[in-house]
Amino acid sequence: MRDINALAARAAVRRLGGTPEAITAAEVAAALPAEAICTGVVSELGWWLADRLLSAKATAASAEPISLDDARIQRLTLAEARTVAGAISRESGLDRARRLAWLAALDDAHRPWEASVADTPALARRLRERELDWCRFELDELQLASHGAAAEAARQLAEGADPGQVAAAAGVPVTDRHVVLADAAPPLARALVGAVMGDVAGPWSDGGEHVVARVRERHAPDDADQQLLARARAELLAEGAERLRAGKVTWHDRA
Repeated sequence: MRDINALAARAAVRRLGGTPEAITAAEVAAALPAEAICTGVVSELGWWLADRLLSAKATAASAEPISLDDARIQRLTLAEARTVAGAISRESGLDRARRLAWLAALDDAHRPWEASVADTPALARRLRERELDWCRFELDELQLASHGAAAEAARQLAEGADPGQVAAAAGVPVTDRHVVLADAAPPLARALVGAVMGDVAGPWSDGGEHVVARVRERHAPDDADQQLLARARAELLAEGAERLRAGKVTWHDRA
């Protein structure tokens, strides 16, 4: 419980913006178990290894350990030994290298499975499936102090007034905002669903402000958008991992 309480205190300090203090490597090492367990790192590492074991079995991929003379294994061994956790480990250098050679081989064998799950046709399908959710909007946004002022600004924008002039008259700045529909707050998302270039969204409330926005551009997702491609790939891999794990992983928790 002392370790858990200390972890909670550190989390609160980080959230509230506490002042960093110098600590020793020993103090860091003592905090690692609680941090790793309570932040989900142990679970994440477990799933990482399980996915590679399962994909190797599913694809009958060879995962023979990489030679200990391989430069990559030597770099990995040295890098791990320099970490706080690696430095306090009682594992010998040879055993560490053997373990890392096996893990690296499993990771290499996992790459073809990832490529098959998130290949070019699959990515293209996911972009089409997310055509609405992943639309990108470029907005001229005004935040005003009252609903009446925001409604008047929306009326002027809808009549074709320049956003800069409307903002200047209201005494507020124009914010250049870029947003993906799926990431927008619910009031903005509802206002943007059917919006096209030149449309006015709002007003809606955001905290104590009343917001109105003019759509400057609307872009459908396409395969030139590297951020959306990465997002599509992450979704496909997560779904593929769920299928891969289904019925094959059992967690044994200690009371």
